Amino acid sequence: MKESGIRYDRIKALREEHGYTLRYVASHIGVTESTAQRHETGKGIREIPSAIIGAYAILYNVNPAYLMGWTDDPRSPGQIKQDEEYYSDPDVQKIIQTREKDGRYKILYDAVSDLSPESAELVAKMIKKFSDNKEE
Repeated sequence: MKESGIRYDRIKALREEHGYTLRYVASHIGVTESTAQRHETGKGIREIPSAIIGAYAILYNVNPAYLMGWTDDPRSPGQIKQDEEYYSDPDVQKIIQTREKDGRYKILYDAVSDLSPESAELVAKMIKKFSDNKEE
C-alpha cells in the first residue's frame, strides 16, 4: 500500500461534484460544519479519524483508499468487482468491439447513454420496429 496523506482536495471535489452543501455533508458525517470545512482544506487538522473517512466514503460512494491518497481509482472494491464482471461478459465485449469499429455505433451509444431507462426503452422499441420493417 502506497504511503500518502489524506487528500483533502478530493473530499472537497467530491462534495462539489455531488452538489452538496457543507451543512448537508456535516450532518451526514456527524461533524460540525466548520470541521467539515477543515476536512476539505486540511487547515487545523492533523488527521481525520478512520470512522469519518469511512463515512465520507459511504456518502460519496468511493473507496476510502481514494480519500487517503493510496489509489487514484475512486471506485469502491464492490464497484471494481461489478465492473470486472460486467466487462468480461461476452455480450458486453461484442457491443464494445462493435462500437470501436464503426463510428456510427459510437454516436448511437453516446446519444442514448444519458437517457432515462424509460426513454432508452422507447428508443430500443423504435429501433426494433425499424429492424422489423426492414425485413419485410
